[in-house]
Amino acid sequence: MNFYILDSGKGYFKCKEFLQTEDLNESLLLHNDPYTAINITLAKKLTQMLGGTISAECNGLTGTGNLPFHSC
Repeated sequence: MNFYILDSGKGYFKCKEFLQTEDLNESLLLHNDPYTAINITLAKKLTQMLGGTISAECNGLTGTGNLPFHSC
């Protein structure tokens, strides 16, 4: 089962950074967006707890992506 969110904004690089970071403080210094950081981190942790994976993918010309959830 796959779930995803498709957004029309321009936060792809920021979301990808927050998903892949090992040091959230360092990423916050780079992007200065605590709300997105917290939301992405919580989504990532909840998805992992459910045995799934989460990623950010580019959505072409609009510059945003989706965060698909792949469950086992």
